[in-house]
Amino acid sequence: MPRVRPAPTPVAYGDMRHRRLGRSGLRVSRLALGTMTWGRGVQEEDCRDQLRAFVEAGGTLVDTAYGYAGGAAETMLGTLVGDVVPRDDLVLCTKSGVERRGETRVVDTSRGGLLRQLDTSLGRLGTDHVDLWLVHAWSAEAPLEETMSALETAVTSGRTRYVGVSNYNGWQTARAVSLLEQARIPLVANETQYSLIHRDPEFELVGAAAALGFGLAFPYLAAGFIPAVARLLPKPGAWMETLRRVMAFPMFATVAWLVWVLGQQSGIDGAGALLGLLVCLAAIAWSLTLRGRTRMLVSGVLVACSVAAVVAIGGNIVRTVEPAVAASGARWQPWSVARVAELNAEGRPVFVDFTAAWCVTCQYNKKATLNNAAVLADFEARNVALLRADWTRQDPAITAALTALGRSGVPVYVLHVAGKAPVVMTEILRAEEIRAAVAAL
Repeated sequence: MPRVRPAPTPVAYGDMRHRRLGRSGLRVSRLALGTMTWGRGVQEEDCRDQLRAFVEAGGTLVDTAYGYAGGAAETMLGTLVGDVVPRDDLVLCTKSGVERRGETRVVDTSRGGLLRQLDTSLGRLGTDHVDLWLVHAWSAEAPLEETMSALETAVTSGRTRYVGVSNYNGWQTARAVSLLEQARIPLVANETQYSLIHRDPEFELVGAAAALGFGLAFPYLAAGFIPAVARLLPKPGAWMETLRRVMAFPMFATVAWLVWVLGQQSGIDGAGALLGLLVCLAAIAWSLTLRGRTRMLVSGVLVACSVAAVVAIGGNIVRTVEPAVAASGARWQPWSVARVAELNAEGRPVFVDFTAAWCVTCQYNKKATLNNAAVLADFEARNVALLRADWTRQDPAITAALTALGRSGVPVYVLHVAGKAPVVMTEILRAEEIRAAVAAL
């Protein structure tokens, strides 16, 4: 016959602060009750007192694991849940993947091993689900894709409401997040050792932030020293998903600019080939969101088509197209050392624009200053020759000229006058600076 539990004694709950766990909707107490020593040195009455005191203080999050005390911790917690406190008043968290066989610590993060341990944990806890299930440790013995598939199965089958990891470093956490995102299941937690003595997570969080594309270290560091700062930080919510999508548009703009830069080097065929291959890549990424045999079939066809496209048009991307030669009457002429010497020998001052298609500052200066009507009028009045040194492909002759000027990159703007040292101007070029230099000729 099923065990009938008596109604728990009413508990007066305290005012412990609660918060959302990560970006999820799961609310937990800021402090958790750990059960690692339950059943091993801590007897049932002491466990009962600890749980009651924790709940009376307002605590909700209770942490345990399949391997704690050989399973005795989960069994004892299962005995107390429903007796000391109603099950629905607790947030139960357990971990799978680590156990002891004799004196040997065994880590098994295979799909079968994890789900087997989870089912055992549910039986010990006397519940049909836990609120949070974590992979207890990292292991290279099982592919991470297989490990994450176990978390996906646990959520979709109702065995757990939320999932996370434990003792993962920065890059491991980032990879786990990316795998679960494909299944639209968020990874909400990484339980790891952190104290005044063990401070490695401080370094690992930087790597995780870089891998996941966010940078939140400073605001929370400031909040640690000045708690009032925490009240100024935005609360987690739906706006975070909206912001994530909005931030895609600057990325699209960056791609558009880079395609334009490639077009300057490889011509319209190179830019078109890159856009075509980007479409292939987007199609493959979409196919990976499908499920079952459809995913394998569609992604396989798209990969084959993409390979064919790379073979057919990929060479256009790396092919160099020589720039068009400026007409003899054009205002700006191509630069060369010989051309500068020739013009100086004729008594003409020479202004050289060392530039590159991928240089944003160069493009800004070109539009805002070098195309300024007053500047161009001064150049014409003083018969200044205008030469442009295009360093987009890092031409060796231009590199040597930059080195001779003490520079290692662009933009660089130089006014050459026969018999005088070259005048090197500032990188953020101003019309007034050029006009003053020309007026001094």
